Amino acid sequence: MADKTEKWEDNIGGFSIVAGKKVSFYVDKECILCSVCEEVAPSNFRMNDDDSHDICFK
Repeated sequence: MADKTEKWEDNIGGFSIVAGKKVSFYVDKECILCSVCEEVAPSNFRMNDDDSHDICFK
C-alpha cells in the first residue's frame, strides 16, 4: 500500500471527496514504473518529467 510519508514531491497536492471521505491520490517511492496507473487512469497519472517514476498530476 502507498505510504504518504514516501510520496514523490512532484505529485499534485490536495485531496478529493470520495463517498463522503477526504482522500489523497499520489505515487510513492516504491513505484516500479509498471505504468498500470497510467493505463488505468491516464487523465490522472503520467510519467514525471525525467521519466524516473509516475506521478498523480490531477
